[in-house]
Amino acid sequence: MSHLKNFKRFCALILSAFVLVCSIPLLSGNTAEAATITCTISLPSKSYGTDYYAVGYQKDPSFSGKIDLGNSTSYITSVTVKITDWSGNVISGSGHTKTISISGKKSKINLSDYPALNQGINFSNLSNNGKLYTLWLTYKAKDSLGRDLTTIGTGIKFAVVKAPTINASLTYSSIQVGKNTALKGNVNGATTLKKITIAVTKNGTTYLSFSKNLNSTTYNLGVQEVKNALNFSKLSTGYYTIKITVTDYNNLTTINSLGLSVER
Repeated sequence: MSHLKNFKRFCALILSAFVLVCSIPLLSGNTAEAATITCTISLPSKSYGTDYYAVGYQKDPSFSGKIDLGNSTSYITSVTVKITDWSGNVISGSGHTKTISISGKKSKINLSDYPALNQGINFSNLSNNGKLYTLWLTYKAKDSLGRDLTTIGTGIKFAVVKAPTINASLTYSSIQVGKNTALKGNVNGATTLKKITIAVTKNGTTYLSFSKNLNSTTYNLGVQEVKNALNFSKLSTGYYTIKITVTDYNNLTTINSLGLSVER
């Protein structure tokens, strides 16, 4: 659990787009030529479907920027993106490695011209138990004589965790004016929960609400403090939406809504 908190603090120092710039030595025989990767890897910001979350991310990464060998007569032959664990082992399974070939003996390419890079990587089947990963971008090149050059890639680290879950229901989903009902169930987090808010609205207006800062991995929706705040017997006739929002300390948010009908 502690390594996830440490990783959260790391994520707080970076935005959802990471600009990675590094000078890469290209070695061929006794010659050395300077090259630069100027690459923006945009990592998503929220959820992966309903189950998997990269910390601060949503969906799959995207790549833009360039690889530039300068005025060199060398040329880029391929570009690879891959996911490894923090020990450098490539993750097995589909969607974790993608290599594209670069034709035309180009010394400079724009990564956005190669959408296959974006389509080749996904997070959907990575373990969500807090394991830490690295997303790498590397390339291969040759000199003017066709000899392989030694190249170095660049990478960013991320973790995958599960979003909070909400299991909620009402004692009665339809009541008469002046009668009461109550929320049942609980919310749970794979990591520590940060906050819960509940809003009872009709036509965009909030009539009842509850909010609490949390510091635990679970919270019971049937506790007295929720019942006190959500006194449904005060509601007039109409159809109400009960929106439950839970956020954990990785800033992952889950929302669930219930409906309540109040009749005469």
